[in-house]
Amino acid sequence: MRLDLFICSLALLAVAEAAHGAIYEFYGNDAYQFYGCTSYLSTEATFCKASKGRHRDNSCYCKDKNAVASLVGCMDDIGKKNKGALEYVIKYCKDYNVSLTVDELNKSYGYYKDNAKFPSDIEGFNKTKMVDSPIRSNVSSAKAYYESEYIFLGNFDRAMYYGAGALGYWALMFLIAIIANWSVVIFPSLRMSFNGPIFKAWRKYITLPALVRRKKNDHQKNLGLFNFLVPSRMESLIVFGFFWLVFGSCCGQIRIVPNDPVFPQSSIALMRIIADRTGIMGTVLLPLLFLIGGRNNFLQWLTRWKFSTFIMYHRWIARLTVLLVFIHSVLYSAIYVKRGRYAYSMRKTYIIYGILATSCGGTICFQGLLFLRRKAYEIFLVVHIILAVGWVVGAWHHLKEFGYLPII
Repeated sequence: MRLDLFICSLALLAVAEAAHGAIYEFYGNDAYQFYGCTSYLSTEATFCKASKGRHRDNSCYCKDKNAVASLVGCMDDIGKKNKGALEYVIKYCKDYNVSLTVDELNKSYGYYKDNAKFPSDIEGFNKTKMVDSPIRSNVSSAKAYYESEYIFLGNFDRAMYYGAGALGYWALMFLIAIIANWSVVIFPSLRMSFNGPIFKAWRKYITLPALVRRKKNDHQKNLGLFNFLVPSRMESLIVFGFFWLVFGSCCGQIRIVPNDPVFPQSSIALMRIIADRTGIMGTVLLPLLFLIGGRNNFLQWLTRWKFSTFIMYHRWIARLTVLLVFIHSVLYSAIYVKRGRYAYSMRKTYIIYGILATSCGGTICFQGLLFLRRKAYEIFLVVHIILAVGWVVGAWHHLKEFGYLPII
């Protein structure tokens, strides 16, 4: 019970902290259009002053009339100028305390049509100096930037959707268990209705037997330190289904843009997409671990599952989550090495906290082995809680700049 109270306290602290941090917002197609054009225009001319930090400063696309006109014109040139895209520009500019309207943006488009020029047509043009007229877009190049942003930014959105699907999988399992187990409690006569040959075979070969032989909830011996409890056949099927769902979610819609203008090295582009996908998937699954890890969690009463069943699911979800985070960490490390920025990146605070979280997660997987739990359970429990705190604190500080705090 104390562990449940501790976890609840962490959750309340997380909510309080999240209230002061950024909240993740889905990009959507309108954002892909906006960032595609701003990425393209920033390579063709200088509208914005150089920004400090990791995030690009696009405030001039709200404040500078030539930048605004070039942006709206670019959207039109690539066939993406619509009300939704213009409304995204308006929404984006509110963050810079700039109020724009659709009519004003349409007027900017008129200014673009009358005054825009290709850089090659501007006398004395210097890409490094602030430009004083709208820039006409090279359509094929602008479309390439849009496609790149569609893949890159869209990957964040898709990762969140896939993560929600993974949580939905468990919500469905819980719902099925609630209906199946409570229906026979509320309506005992249903037991006789589900006693035909099909249901008997289902119980005989799926829900009741052990995974193999007669080792239901018994531990697999002769592996020394790596002895483990053998789940039932039904539990194994549920875990197996979840594994393939997560695997498919990490692989689905993974592709790179040929001659990507944002990520010229295809290997880095691919690693970045997979790293972001696995990292976000691991983050979305994190609350599920705390939900089912407590001894007296409310889902035990709702589903009528045993505590041992929940702990078995807790372990396998945790192993898969740590694997996702490990892949995320390894791929980003490889990206930093390929870019020659490994030592510099490892000194950043949010990276250090990410290393802390990954290290704690990996240690938990080893520390939670059956052999160690049975040798000294009380020590295991204390160390497990300490490592879990390290995991949450590390993830918290690693993710707070990216808007994922409400998730964890």
